[in-house]
Amino acid sequence: MAHSHFPRHDFGEDRSPRRRARVITACVLAAVLAGAASYAVWLTATGSGEPATAKKGPTVANGSVVAAPVVTPKMKEVSFWKPATKVKVQRHSDNVPLELGTRFTVSRNGWVAGIRFYKASGETGRHTGSLWDSDGNQLAKVTFAEETATGWQEAHFDEPAMVAADHVYTVSYHSENGVYVGKPRATSLRSGPLMSEAAKTGVYRYGKGGGFPTKWNPKNYNYYVDVIYRWLDGGPEPTPTPAKPTPTPSKTPSKSPTPKPKPPVVARTGNCPAFPTPSCTGVPAGKKLRALASNMSGDTYRVTKAGTVLDGVHVSGTLLITAANVTVRNSLIDGDVKNEYDRKIYPFTISDSTIGPESGCDSTPGLWNAEFTATGVHIRNHVDGVSVSGDNVKVRDSFIILCSHSGDHSDGIQTVGRGDGLIFDHNTVDQSDAPDHTAPVFLVDPSTGVSVTNNLLIGGTYTIRLRASEGTVAKNNLVANKSWDYGPSDSDCGTTDWSGNKLVTVNSQYRVTSTVGSLACEG
Repeated sequence: MAHSHFPRHDFGEDRSPRRRARVITACVLAAVLAGAASYAVWLTATGSGEPATAKKGPTVANGSVVAAPVVTPKMKEVSFWKPATKVKVQRHSDNVPLELGTRFTVSRNGWVAGIRFYKASGETGRHTGSLWDSDGNQLAKVTFAEETATGWQEAHFDEPAMVAADHVYTVSYHSENGVYVGKPRATSLRSGPLMSEAAKTGVYRYGKGGGFPTKWNPKNYNYYVDVIYRWLDGGPEPTPTPAKPTPTPSKTPSKSPTPKPKPPVVARTGNCPAFPTPSCTGVPAGKKLRALASNMSGDTYRVTKAGTVLDGVHVSGTLLITAANVTVRNSLIDGDVKNEYDRKIYPFTISDSTIGPESGCDSTPGLWNAEFTATGVHIRNHVDGVSVSGDNVKVRDSFIILCSHSGDHSDGIQTVGRGDGLIFDHNTVDQSDAPDHTAPVFLVDPSTGVSVTNNLLIGGTYTIRLRASEGTVAKNNLVANKSWDYGPSDSDCGTTDWSGNKLVTVNSQYRVTSTVGSLACEG
């Protein structure tokens, strides 16, 4: 692999002060920003800006009038962990400068007041903390002071930064020495309106001076970076003003590799030959598509009705499925497709559809989470094709072509935690355009009922890596000869039913031109 280091030692509304029918008065914002009070008072004004008169309540028997009660919302604060939480996880020493972070969302508009991180024993030097939006804009920054030798460190921004519901943010800290704690197979976190996702929870970035961390370990590490989040409970929500911060440049600009030209995208034109290709997977040629405008943050389209059928649609970004038994077919999704939301999985099927941008390289997995069936799908220009973090995933008759950025660990299909009942049958995975890679098949988490059969596989450090559990099946797969870095197989042969796998030569149309020989299990 071109990159030897990674954090794992395994592999709007205008807010200008003009008059409105109802406003949040300055005293409320002052209370919020100062963070000193547990309660804030909401005041209302008439359209002229004058104090509103109290509305009369019902007249009782003695003729007296009961005034309407004043609404007094409470300021609340949560984090993922309590400051007293003991963190007993592995300590890592990369010994290079790096930024470590946690990705999160909130379900209510509010504020981020500061950051905590758990300091590993032996870590030294000063640390800075940052809040980023999903585009890499730095919304706030702080330097940690009076640190202890180890344990939780806490710092508050000079002014809390407003965050909007259903948007993705990242809190991170920078270490010049690269000593930190990390735990693999992170599960989703939730504390009140504050939540993280089960996949791509922890993120990192190498380099002096830090910067926006976007890379993530295939094992989905948690680096114990916490967010101090506040919101008003029981009153109107604040409306964040869209920020236009200037991103802080890294002191050492990273070099972007020159992308390898991609072959033109071929629309599906007919039946597949022996193995899936771009011309027999994805959106059928001539299919008229209906554009779906985003209905969530950014360019995300969210499905919320059970039993929805999306046939012949075009989603310009992410397709987020949050209802059961959704069907997607004959469609084009320029981003990714996922079905986990608020720690719940929503079953769906997808067929004869194209996932991924026409050009560029998307760092998110193309198709991910659990409880889905994919057939005849064309996944393109994603670092990872399919990412599995739960049970009952079936991928058949599909074509996956991958890409990578410097330091990535591209996979065709990967598990992030346990994934029972995983079937990967009759697919083509081409990793030849992803120089920073792990494997076309990377299934190494304890799982049962894993079956990898009848696939054409190209590339990887090792092409097939199977270390799941007893009963794993690997049969009749073809591996392009000498397309790997180190070998065609790195698998647990003692727990894998291995037979009929072969080494072959393949032409540019993914047709097998010759058989080199049988492929024995190695590991």
